[in-house]
Amino acid sequence: MQIIKEIKISYFRSFSKQIHIHNISDLNILSGKNDSGKSNVLKALNLFFTEDKVDFYSDFNFNNDFSKYRANQSKTLHNKQLINISILFSKNGFYSSKVLPDEFWIEKTWNKDGKFHDRKTKTKRGALLKYIREGEEKESDAEVKSSTTSFLKKIYFLYIPAIKDFRFFDYLKQEYQQSLGTKMSKLGTDLSSTSTQQKTLREWMEQLTAGDITNLLSQKIDLEAERMMKHFLGNAQEIDTSNFAIPELDFSKVLEVVTENEIPLTSRGDGIQAKFIPQILNEITRNKKANIVIWAFEEPENSYEYANAQLLANKFKDEYSQDKQIFLTSHAFNFISLEGENVSLYRIWRENFEQGTQVMLIDNKGKLFEDQSSEILKEELGVIQLNKELEKFFKDKEAQRIEELEKYQNHVAELQTKMSSIIKPLVITEGKTDWKHLKKAQSSLKINLDINYLEYSEDMGSSVLAKMIDEFKKVSHSNKIIFIFDRDESHYVSKYAKHEFNSHGNNIYSFCIPAVNSTLNHIPIEYYYKDDALKAKDENGRRLFLGKEFYTSGNSICGQYQTQKKDKCEKQVVIDEKVFASTDSKHECSIALSKNDFAKNIFNANKNFDNIDFDNFQLIFKIINKINEEI
Repeated sequence: MQIIKEIKISYFRSFSKQIHIHNISDLNILSGKNDSGKSNVLKALNLFFTEDKVDFYSDFNFNNDFSKYRANQSKTLHNKQLINISILFSKNGFYSSKVLPDEFWIEKTWNKDGKFHDRKTKTKRGALLKYIREGEEKESDAEVKSSTTSFLKKIYFLYIPAIKDFRFFDYLKQEYQQSLGTKMSKLGTDLSSTSTQQKTLREWMEQLTAGDITNLLSQKIDLEAERMMKHFLGNAQEIDTSNFAIPELDFSKVLEVVTENEIPLTSRGDGIQAKFIPQILNEITRNKKANIVIWAFEEPENSYEYANAQLLANKFKDEYSQDKQIFLTSHAFNFISLEGENVSLYRIWRENFEQGTQVMLIDNKGKLFEDQSSEILKEELGVIQLNKELEKFFKDKEAQRIEELEKYQNHVAELQTKMSSIIKPLVITEGKTDWKHLKKAQSSLKINLDINYLEYSEDMGSSVLAKMIDEFKKVSHSNKIIFIFDRDESHYVSKYAKHEFNSHGNNIYSFCIPAVNSTLNHIPIEYYYKDDALKAKDENGRRLFLGKEFYTSGNSICGQYQTQKKDKCEKQVVIDEKVFASTDSKHECSIALSKNDFAKNIFNANKNFDNIDFDNFQLIFKIINKINEEI
């Protein structure tokens, strides 16, 4: 629903100057840093429709709500101290009037005495609206005022605060009670009975389906009541075993919701209560049968888990905004990432006291900013894009977590089978290649260590290794088990490299591969090889590449290569994919050797990998030897 087309706000709170909000849609999402002023847009709407309240809890106070910048300016320039809020409305088929045009401005002002000062109705171009009856010559202000008042009365405006305490829930219940009374009144229901009925939702469903509601309301509303209960049952799964206490039919009492085990809704967790709010609000607006409904909703995602917040965002877009216009503030990626023809996304920011709060539309139709001329727009684009990338990041992380858990369970099962027959110390490395490097190095250096390696072909990340340590240290082991981490992840370096090695009890040990020197400190195991081995080419001309070989642009320092792994450029890491010759403009054939193939070439002493210096690996074997000597 689009009833509000544009908004102008002048000198209200953080709005030091007039701001003009364009391209308003069914669902309008305002996002920005804390204290940027985004909630002040909703408060301005609330003041416009109530004329005496800025939000659910606060009455209008001119001294508090007048722009501080404008107040200081008025002392020297003697400007009028007025707060002005103007809204461009569209009748859009919701209101029939010959007096009001299809689109018109309603402008309201408040003066320094703290009172509502004036209301004006203007044409879309800003001229005062005049009306002349057919056959008459005299303009009529009275008819314009009367028609404007009638139009505003048809709008049902609801403000939902970010902090929802018992006062808000009391208000919510009262609104629901009144809306239920309105619906019954419109259906011509007899409300003379005063008996109170209480049943479970499922009992209500059974009774309503059977049409047995004569003693509750009237047979005239059985279909409507059935629809209402179905709506709750379908959207508030947490309370599907709840009791619905219908208020006394004289409506002297408000709606009470008692959840399972006789626990009132108001005593349930914030997340359950928060989920109930949009459902109740939706029912209230349906019951009132208002032609025009507007919500101003602060941070609807509060108290929601990530998955439920995504469901809520989709419901706002696909369901709630279909028959009402919604303005909401949000920090949640779920809301910020919504796209569609019925959604408008705005960035709110405040650079300084003089400029005050600024509002800018983000093009969310798949184009984002077409006009990127100003640095502010580019900066704001970066913020929005970051939020969208973070949303994808969290989803990917969840998928990765599930995958790692499965791998971990497989590795544990494999280990339990193998360890039953192992009596020698067992070395478990971080990746599927590290054990090959260590085993080959031990053989080449002729190091006399009677140990076994866990030889596996599946990759095993550092997080899985850490979980295995936590599990294995819980039970006693006859042989020593040594877990070895690379030295390229800060989290595991800080945890496992504080000492030369760590004893976790029950014959479980761990350590990070030691630094080669002060320069080669934050490294994967491949950096134990000299440069000639690291850069050795296989039979197909492929080789490993080092992050330090590339500028952050992706171009190599030597000018012969390019990589798409720009996040690894100029870092002490290995790049083993997406490296191309500079002459390969289409990037069709990567010339990077994978870590796994590099390890195989080393292990099998293939051509160009048959004369390798393993000297640095002695640093690792010295630690393993010390662990072996531990009693």
